[in-house]
Amino acid sequence: MQTNIDITQIFLDAPAGFMSIHKISKLLSMPYGTAYNRIHQLADMGVVTIETKGKAKECSLNPDNSISALLLALGSAQKTEQYKLAYPAAARLLKKIEDVVANNSGTRANAILLMTPELFAEAAQSAENLVPDPAPQIIDFMFLKADDDFNDEIVSTTVASMFPANNVTASIMPLDHQTLLGMLKESESNAGYTAVSMLRSGILLKGFECFYRLILNAVSSQRN
Repeated sequence: MQTNIDITQIFLDAPAGFMSIHKISKLLSMPYGTAYNRIHQLADMGVVTIETKGKAKECSLNPDNSISALLLALGSAQKTEQYKLAYPAAARLLKKIEDVVANNSGTRANAILLMTPELFAEAAQSAENLVPDPAPQIIDFMFLKADDDFNDEIVSTTVASMFPANNVTASIMPLDHQTLLGMLKESESNAGYTAVSMLRSGILLKGFECFYRLILNAVSSQRN
């Protein structure tokens, strides 16, 4: 399973969306034979498509296969749990934020992304130790809002109140599905690919499958 997740994720690192089996085996430090067999297994599942171009076999992720989004979501969930294990103070603070969001009708969200995980971890540890940070900090979140009544002020105030020194500001970027999809589909100067890379560097707190279905929707439209 882990190999399937790793292979699925690596396609999102290719601007053109295509990779040879040799390239995949090299990037994942995997024997070519192992990569070959696993790619063909994924192809049998419909997750990967394989095209022969000369002597090379070019592979791409099938964005229309529901298993693709599930594998990407699972990999993202692993990353989130690893972050929480590495930064327990951040994990405890994130739980409080998630509870506030979940219990407030004005902050319904289909996905939540912490875009500055390292900075948040440092600020959370300082807050737990009651040691103020020496300089003001800005914590960035992206919310995939569930409706137009989303109140970003509630989230900003809630996050800031959890830091005793009052020197942390929560920057909230609420987006609806169509706006985010438009950003991800932007083709000029590989802007869509850059947006995907930027968002994937963050930590998803909820909406793993929803988030990656949007990404794959954008990937699909760019190929058509």
